Amino acid sequence: MKDTDVKDFCCIHGFTDELVNRICNHLNDEYYSIDIIANGDLTQNLIRCLMAVKTDSDGFMFDFGMVDFNAIEYDREYIITINNELELWCEPAYHDNEYGKGYIISDSNRSYVYEESDYEVTDKLNSDNIIIFGFDGEDEED
Repeated sequence: MKDTDVKDFCCIHGFTDELVNRICNHLNDEYYSIDIIANGDLTQNLIRCLMAVKTDSDGFMFDFGMVDFNAIEYDREYIITINNELELWCEPAYHDNEYGKGYIISDSNRSYVYEESDYEVTDKLNSDNIIIFGFDGEDEED
């Protein structure tokens, strides 16, 4: 059974800090991943924030796995996946192609779903922990 919680963050940077801390707590696991489901604007800003996280050696923490982002032609939710190999992946959460129509099935250890998302997406999340999240302030995407 899925454990669902609701959480508000102060801002996008506070949310990014939680994601980084969660991944760092699982670096020695065989495999661990987090999915974030969000609209295009928030997805774009989250990718920017995550790619700007530096390491102690002045490098950047995350590498791109694959990013399929097109805010001009696609106006639905995206799935950002971060894994404990410090890879960042992004793709549209909804597909309408020769393989079918609907939200894609996602497997992760923990999933965050932005409060403005279509909650139909939660039915396709194979995650033990689902967090519906938002931001306390009005400047969540800054």
